[in-house]
Amino acid sequence: MACTRRAIVIRGERWGWLHVIHSSDALLRTDQHAIDRTADVIAISVLSAREVGAQAAQRENALVNRLLLGDISGDSFITRALRLGKDLRGRPLLAVCAVKEATTGRLDQERLVDACRAAALPAVVADIGDHVMAIVGLARSQDEQQLAERLSSEELRSGVSRTCPSAELSTAIRQARSAASVAASRAGREVVRFDDMGLLRLLVSLSEGPELANYVDDELGTLLRHDADSSHPLLPTLRAFLENEGNKSKTAEQLFIQRRTLYYRLERLNTLLRRSLDESEVRQGLAFALRGLDLLRRGRDSAVQPRV
Repeated sequence: MACTRRAIVIRGERWGWLHVIHSSDALLRTDQHAIDRTADVIAISVLSAREVGAQAAQRENALVNRLLLGDISGDSFITRALRLGKDLRGRPLLAVCAVKEATTGRLDQERLVDACRAAALPAVVADIGDHVMAIVGLARSQDEQQLAERLSSEELRSGVSRTCPSAELSTAIRQARSAASVAASRAGREVVRFDDMGLLRLLVSLSEGPELANYVDDELGTLLRHDADSSHPLLPTLRAFLENEGNKSKTAEQLFIQRRTLYYRLERLNTLLRRSLDESEVRQGLAFALRGLDLLRRGRDSAVQPRV
């Protein structure tokens, strides 16, 4: 047996190979011509499929952006989505907002499409700037959990809204964007559900104006300015101390320092902050401010940065 292969070339680049298994006899010229034509047909088909996919993505982008702008209602969105082959009728809906990542791999929009497809859920997916958005239709109670697992497997840092009817899609979009801003503020690639945000809902709301930035500056401003000019920043010590709920032994162990060193740093923090970290109310206020700082520093939806 022998194998003859031809490159499948798309727009000047090799996309793949066509392999033809045949007897060891040399191929006739007509057979070679047929192989060449087949490789050309495959290239044309792949290129056409790509163009069709690009056009479909553009239509989905336009539809979701019209919904975001308020040009169409949720019910109208469902009707128009059906024309694009996405049947969301009669299903509980949820919005997924995924943070765009600066990666060299697949596009985030493609990854979000794949996550919805792997969960076997119809979805309209669009690029909306710093994020990609999906309006997803659910069928079963476990679909939401399965989708979250797929989002995690795709390593999409995402926010997920509550389920809702079509008339409440605008609210769901706001919820998903709020959850996505929290996901963006965290180091890991997490999927954050709006219902799990708790107090962070208030932080996200405050971050849309100057209030949160002002609060962070009032609580942490002197410390942040100290760390900006110091080769020995104290913010990591404060963060560890608060994470360990004021337990000095655990904090020293986490920071790999002696307790004597920790006591010195805590005294410096008390002086800079002009408060005692031994007081639980002080620790609670500073923990709230640290969450706000993380949100402002890394949250892509935040319009105001803290004054440092």
